[in-house]
Amino acid sequence: MKGRPLALLLLVSTLGRTSFAAPDATERAFRAGNALLEKGKYAEALAQYRIVLKAEPDEPSSLWNGGGAAYFTHDYKTAATFFARLQKQEPNNGHLIAKRIQTAQEIADFKTRDMLRTRLFALHKSGKDSTGYATKDSYCRDQFEVGKDKVLAYEYFELKPLSGKKDEPYLGRRFDFYVMGPDEKQKIRIECGWSSLDVTADGKFVPSHEMPAFYFDAYYPTGPWSRRTFGLGPTEPSFEATKAQIVSIIQGKAKPVSGEKRS
Repeated sequence: MKGRPLALLLLVSTLGRTSFAAPDATERAFRAGNALLEKGKYAEALAQYRIVLKAEPDEPSSLWNGGGAAYFTHDYKTAATFFARLQKQEPNNGHLIAKRIQTAQEIADFKTRDMLRTRLFALHKSGKDSTGYATKDSYCRDQFEVGKDKVLAYEYFELKPLSGKKDEPYLGRRFDFYVMGPDEKQKIRIECGWSSLDVTADGKFVPSHEMPAFYFDAYYPTGPWSRRTFGLGPTEPSFEATKAQIVSIIQGKAKPVSGEKRS
């Protein structure tokens, strides 16, 4: 999965204040939280960051790290609260906004999620992201699990042109879904977006510039299939419907309409 970070939410910050109001207790709790976070002991780390935030409610690194720890303990409401408090201090932090989008997705706060997405896209367009995160071509919109597999969903700020289609801006990739096995190796990459291909009744693809279709293509690093296409449609589904189709593909329930076998 070149170029895509696996632990997007877990970037331990040690950039808080150089001294705390009560250094013997608060700073010790902060350092303990960092050590626990790096070991994957998220619940214990969160408890330490709570000690810091009780003494200093706006301490930025504890809000950042505590939000990440809360996310990985599935305490999404706490994560959402911490990240929202931090954004008051860092309104143009694109990486933080992406984290908030993910937590809003988890608690089904779609109104906030969509508002934050609009904000992130505006930062991308203006180039005023204080972290540079939104200056990239995509961001991690969602993280979820299907069985034992982890899935990272990347959304492109603008349609990523398909090969040979750079002069047709209405065609391109909208999402990349990376499916990682328990060993953290990529099992599948599923992309979806707009294509100028149509499928005939006998399953063959033909050019169709007059009616672009929204497609789902799964690419397999190993196995008999290199690519499989799971349906073409005349409209773009909602993110929830797109995600449901991705889950169906991963679970093997979706039926492919075409594909390419390895020679």
